[in-house]
This record gives sequence, structure tokens and C-alpha cells, in this order.
Amino acid sequence: MKLYTEKKQTIDLESTPFSKGGEGGVYRITNTRYTQKYCAKVYHCNTPQDRAKLVNIERKIRYMLTNQPDEVEGNNWKLSWPVALLFDAQGQFVGFIMPLAYPKSIKLTEIMGSPDAPSPRRKSIWKHWTMHDWDRFSLREPHGLTSRLKVVVSICFPIYKVHAQGSYVFVDMKPDNILISPKGEITICDIDSIQILDKNTGHLLFPSLVRTPDYSPPDTPRKVVLNSQGLNASAQQTSHQFNETWDRFSLGVIIYQLLFLVHPFACTAKDNSLTATCQKIQHGLYVHGTKRLEIDVYKPWHDNVSKFPIEIQEFFFNTFDPSKGLSNPRLRISAEKWGKTIYKSLMSSKSTASQGRSSTGATRNSNGNSGTTSRTQRTSATNGTQRATATRTTATKQRAQVPQPTPRTQASPQPYVQQQPTQRQQPQQRTYNTYQSAQTSTTTNSAATSPEPELNLLEYFGTCVFDKFFITEGRARRKEIWGFMLFATLIYIVQLFLVAIGIMSEGVSYFNALILFLPQLAVSIRRLHDLGVSGWWLLAGFIPFVGLLGAIPLLFVEGEKTTNKYGTPPK
Repeated sequence: MKLYTEKKQTIDLESTPFSKGGEGGVYRITNTRYTQKYCAKVYHCNTPQDRAKLVNIERKIRYMLTNQPDEVEGNNWKLSWPVALLFDAQGQFVGFIMPLAYPKSIKLTEIMGSPDAPSPRRKSIWKHWTMHDWDRFSLREPHGLTSRLKVVVSICFPIYKVHAQGSYVFVDMKPDNILISPKGEITICDIDSIQILDKNTGHLLFPSLVRTPDYSPPDTPRKVVLNSQGLNASAQQTSHQFNETWDRFSLGVIIYQLLFLVHPFACTAKDNSLTATCQKIQHGLYVHGTKRLEIDVYKPWHDNVSKFPIEIQEFFFNTFDPSKGLSNPRLRISAEKWGKTIYKSLMSSKSTASQGRSSTGATRNSNGNSGTTSRTQRTSATNGTQRATATRTTATKQRAQVPQPTPRTQASPQPYVQQQPTQRQQPQQRTYNTYQSAQTSTTTNSAATSPEPELNLLEYFGTCVFDKFFITEGRARRKEIWGFMLFATLIYIVQLFLVAIGIMSEGVSYFNALILFLPQLAVSIRRLHDLGVSGWWLLAGFIPFVGLLGAIPLLFVEGEKTTNKYGTPPK
């Protein structure tokens, strides 16, 4: 299948999609330049109704291209944000190009199985993962819980970035729209279903037409009439407008399921009419909430909430309880607060573990017998640790403000946290620094804020000549200008040779040189932007001897590593 970008660049797709949905399919790109990092979503356009929808979708994707968050990819996370529109041979809009998910990614839903099972039973996991990959996130393994906490941080950060833009609400946020790789890398997909608001006026521009009841709060969205800038420019129509606090509820449910493998409203109510999860959400039957006495039975995995710090318990309570966030959306916890709190907890655990190892080494050295301790000393230390752990656990339960209901069930297996509580408190060696970078990031209104893809020198030359012929906006890395200068010089040499032997006239060679001069000028300006200076400094190159000295920073000096007024770093 052949499609085309707005710049008439040919995009070759595989004949069959690797993922299908109600609106269309996702195809792999076979072009060498896009194969590794990008894919294409192509919508159905078989009926007149489908073609009418595509008009509105095209306007929505165009808005997203020019109003994207200040970051769409970071440390262990990415957004499948559109990067280019796609058209068929007749010039009709059919889809868009977006980043490809991390290798071997599966839906986050796949790792939210029962904690009683030693391994997942779904065959879909084993198509991409090995048993070693699964053990990294298995709650039966020592570091499984720590790995999941790191995944929570990686999920929260892109959501925080999207909300910080001020125009977007996911609305249909659920585990099926989040992909996870064996390394814990997160990709948030189905971005095109997002709701878009006017950042300045708060008016609804493009509604979200999809939502999942089990991940939706009981809020009643506000009905609004779309204006001429909205979904349909020719006819006004009524739609629903959602607030960012709607996503906070969905995020809380996802975090709860990821950590405890059960929905926060999964229980059996005394009222037999409340059977569906969405009904229990509407009624406020949070297992640890104020309506716990209306719950007849719940699974023991819910009890693991009490093993977490009081602050985390309160986060869930403020999000799900009918006296708190369920009735007052402003009390729900934002993605930024979730991520920073859990990140801080991970760093604190790492620091505690390091101090423990240091104190152990000091004790060994103080004995003076080749670093060994007596059996009596080791036994005493172990008993002391056990007593301290028991004391902390008792104190935590006493401080908890949300009492736990007693399930009316028969004997059940012990929760997973109780099996290996000490080992799971130790974090992995690798840590995340995503929220550290959040404090230093700056917002830019440029459409080209995402990092440039890693290309070879020839591909960079093709980009400068065909894609960015005279585009002076944005930034260019050293490799880009090196790629252009290398192959442009080779073309000049070949032309001189052809003129010398009489195959090419001098007029044709001058014309070709003029064509190459324009992209050379554009890439030089973008390279100056990468150095943090204006493109007008290029005029200094026409001064004798100064021009030669000015070429040195263009070719050899590394650009600014942080976002400047010309955009984000191209790498």
C-alpha cells in the first residue's frame, strides 16, 4: 500500500495491519527511513459516512500537530502522538504517522492477572515475552512490586505532560491503551481519541466520543454546543465536555490494578442489584471507603493497601471515596502528584537500602576477625530487626484513617505482600529520573518539539533536500549538517568532472548548485538555532576570513542540551 505525506513523500505500508480497531488499522512502514521508529494508522473510508468523519478527524490531527505537549518522548515512555498526515493517491486524508511502540510491547492489561497464578495463562504474552520478562513484574518475585512502582512513574509522567499543555483530556484512559515492554517502557496509544479544549477560552473544540464505564467516574459531563471551530463546521451539535479531573479517576484505577491486581470497586455488595463494576462506582462502594459496611465480600488482595505508606493510602481514599474525590473531583490526585510521591518513595527506599549495606560493612570491620561476626551477634540483630518490623507494621495500622472491612468469606490465601514483605521493599539498581527532568523542562509552542529521529548521513542529506528544503524553523544537530555537506560536496565534485569532460554544460551545473544552496542555507540556520543563536549570524560568513572561522562551530561545537527558544534538542 502506498500513501503520501503533505510534502508528496511516498510512504510504503505492509499489506495487512498488525493491529485493528473499530476506526481502522495500524500498519508497519516498510520505507528504510521510517521502518524502525514509526508506524501508520489508516482509517476506514468505505462508506460516505466514513469519509464525512475523516474531514473532522483531519482537522483534529492538524490541531494536534501544531499544539503538541512540550515533550512527547522521555525516559522509558513515549506518546503515540501524530507526526505527519497521510493521503491517498487522490489527495484524500486517510490517516497519520505516529511513533512505533517499544519492541515486544504488550497491553498493560496482560500483567494485571490474578496474584495466585505463578505465571500468566494468556498466550498473547508468550508471543513477545519470555518467562524472564514476566518474572521482572511478577509479584511472587522479590523485586516485582518495585518494578511495578517504576512503571507507575513512567505512566504518570506522559499523562502529566499532556495535562500540562492545558488543552487535552484523555477521557478513555484504560490499560488497553497503554503498552508496556519487557524493560518497563511505556507507550500511550490511541491518542487520536483525545478531547481537545481551547486553552484560552475553555470551549470544546473536538470531543472524545469514547469512554469505558469501569474507568469512568460518576461525574455528569457538561453538555455543550460545538462552535464553528469544533467537530462540525457546517452544523452545530451538542456534545459532552470532560474535565481533566476525569482522567485522575481513571489513572487512580489503573494504578490500583497495577499494584494490587484487582479493581478498587471489585466486591460483592449486600444489595444484590449492584452487580456491574460501573454500578458499584456510581454507588461509591470503594472497598476501603466509608460505605464499606454495605460490602458483603471482597477479595483479600485489597488488604495489601494497608502495607503501603499512609500517604499512598490517602491518595486512593481521596480519589475513590464518595465523601472525597468521588463526589468532589478537585480532591482527586493528579498524575504529577502520583508520580512525584512514588518516585520519592523509590528514592527513599534506595537510600535506606544503601545505608543498611554501609552499616553492615562497618559492623563487620569493627569486629576485626576477617570481617566476620559471631552467631550470637547475628541472631540478636535478626531478632531486633523482626521486632522493629513488627512495631512499624503495628504503628502503620494504628495510624491508618481508613479501617479495613472484614470479608465474610471462607479461608483465603495470604496476600502477596505478606509472602515476602522484606525483599520487595528493596528497589532495583536502576532508578528513574523523570520527575527531576520535569522541574527543568520548559514549554514551547513550536510544532516541532519532539526529538529528531536517528538517521544516517545519507538520510539526513535526503531530509534536508526533500523534507526541509527551505525550512528555517527548529534545530539541526551536527550529524545533519555533516550529512548535507558531505554529499553536497560529492555532487559538486561530480559536476565539475562532468563539465570538464564535456558531458554537462556550465549552466546546468550552476543551476544545480543554486538548488543545493537553498537547503544549505536552511540547515545552517537551523544549526545556529541549535547553538542558541539567531540565524542572522549567518551573514557574518560573507566577511573575509571570518566566514571560515564561523564554519568551525557549525560543524564541531555541540548544541545546547536543553530546550531553547527555537525548540527542543534534536537528540
